Amino acid sequence: MAMMDEQLKKIIKKVMEEEEYFRKLYRECAEKIETPSVKKLLKRLSEEEQQHKNRLESMDMSRICSAGEKRPIDIGKEIMLTPIDEFKEVKDALKFALRAEIGAKQKYLKLARSVEDKDAKELFECLAQEEKSHEELLKKELESLGI
Repeated sequence: MAMMDEQLKKIIKKVMEEEEYFRKLYRECAEKIETPSVKKLLKRLSEEEQQHKNRLESMDMSRICSAGEKRPIDIGKEIMLTPIDEFKEVKDALKFALRAEIGAKQKYLKLARSVEDKDAKELFECLAQEEKSHEELLKKELESLGI
């Protein structure tokens, strides 16, 4: 059981790193883009990713343990965090972010199913819903830009 819980804690740590990466990505894209509506959206997403990281950091890790069978937790493919300066255009970063938001939503749902702690389960379900909201906002903005 301890090994499983350590795996879960490592996964949560990695997820926090991803939240920080996307906070920076959205902030840097907001600085580069001219379109006011997109700039506003990106700033909002950057702030929300910071809130996600803060909420994950405030979890009581001592209470978190995995649920059910003691087998490795599969949260899907790890997101390869492309160096932010490698994106040639903001639209490429936004398309990448859209795919990542979809993956993050699925990851949080899997984490919610993987824990016994009620508070952790609720947090992961809430974060999954917020990532779904980010996905929808990005899709809408990409459509409005004709991408």
